[in-house]
Amino acid sequence: MKGLITAAGLGKRSMASKYYRKELFSIYDERDGNVVIRPILDAAIYRMRYAGVDDIYVVLDQEDGVTKKFIEESYPDLHIIIQRERKGYGYAVYLARDYINEPFVLNAGDGILIDPDREREIIHGFSGGNLLVAFQVDDPRKYGVLDMQGNTVIGVKEKPENPTSNLALAAFYVLDPSVFDHIDNGQRESELTPAIDATIKMGIRTTAQRIQKDEWISVGQVTSYVDVVNRTYRYAMERTASI
Repeated sequence: MKGLITAAGLGKRSMASKYYRKELFSIYDERDGNVVIRPILDAAIYRMRYAGVDDIYVVLDQEDGVTKKFIEESYPDLHIIIQRERKGYGYAVYLARDYINEPFVLNAGDGILIDPDREREIIHGFSGGNLLVAFQVDDPRKYGVLDMQGNTVIGVKEKPENPTSNLALAAFYVLDPSVFDHIDNGQRESELTPAIDATIKMGIRTTAQRIQKDEWISVGQVTSYVDVVNRTYRYAMERTASI
C-alpha cells in the first residue's frame, strides 16, 4: 500500500510563514523509548512507516524550499510531488493520480493520530473500498461530516448546514484510487470531500473507524498550538514510561 501526505497549504489559520510551513511546526514524540522533538510532518511519515507503509509521496508547494530540503535530507527515498497551482486540498490530492493506482493512505501534513499503534491498527484493518476516520464533535457544520443511515456510511458532506450526524472527518483516510476520477480540479478551491462522496454514490464500499476527538491532533490553528505541544509531551512521556 502507498501513502500520500499533503503539505502544500499556506497555513493561514496557523499564521505560518510561506517560508516555514505549519507542517514543520514541532511536537513531542516517542522514538525508540526516548522523548524527542520533531516536525509534525516527520511524525506523520514515522507513523506511516511504523504501520508498514514505506512507498510515500509528499505534495509540496513550489515555493516551499524549506520543507523540500528537510525531506530530501531526512528522507531521500520519499517521492516529492510539486504543486504549481494553489487550488485547494482536493487538487493537492489529485496531483498524485499518475503515481498511485491502488488503495492508499492519505494524511494531511498538519495533523496526526497521536498513537502510532492506533494508526497501524486502522491501516491493518483495511479490507478494501474507502476507510474514513471520524470523531464526534459538538458543531459538525464546521467540518467534513459523515452522512449516516444507521451505522452505514451513505455519503460525506463538506460543512453541511443540516448534518445528519455529528461525526467529523479526521484528515486521515484509506481511499480507493477511483477518488482521483471524481476530484473537480477546475474549481478555484477544490475539495476532497465531494470526490469521496461521489465514490460512495458509485458503489465503493465505505466504512468508518470512529476515534475519540483527542486521538487526533492538528497544528492547523494558532490558538491551539500550545495545547497540541503540551498534549504530545504528556503522551510521549507516558508512552516512554510504558516501554
